Amino acid sequence: MQPKLGGIITYSKILRAIIGGAVAIVIANIVSNVLFFQIGRPALFENELQSAKIIAVLFEMEPLPLMFRNGPLYMVIAACIGVIHGLVFLWIEPSLPRGIVKRGASFALILWALMALYFEFHAPFNMFGEPPILVALELGFWIVVTLVQGLVLSAIYGMGRHELASPVE
Repeated sequence: MQPKLGGIITYSKILRAIIGGAVAIVIANIVSNVLFFQIGRPALFENELQSAKIIAVLFEMEPLPLMFRNGPLYMVIAACIGVIHGLVFLWIEPSLPRGIVKRGASFALILWALMALYFEFHAPFNMFGEPPILVALELGFWIVVTLVQGLVLSAIYGMGRHELASPVE
């Protein structure tokens, strides 16, 4: 018999949420780097429309961003943030649709709405003067990144609410 903490939240679910959150955000960060710095590089960083402030902060001003100076440390910190995302997922999971894909996509939408929209408004647009068309492209990339994070987390978390969670339910 598995020990329970306050009703239906089991130690197993907590562990799956913690591991799932950490793994999901690390994978999402890899996808993010591919989208923003490889696929999106010509449009985002080799484009005359781009703000000189963004180029300077990302590639010229010392110290460079942590992700460029110490990638492993950056990913460890990201994994810690992922643990928090996993615990939030655990907390709201009963209110999400059933099924791994629907649940993961719903969590992705929540992440995108609460994280990406504000970040893109506050930092690139507000602080660095990034043009709205490039902010829109980045928001599109964020849809993919948060979808990866939500789906990976949901898949690792597995079944919830005493359901038989199938990938397409």
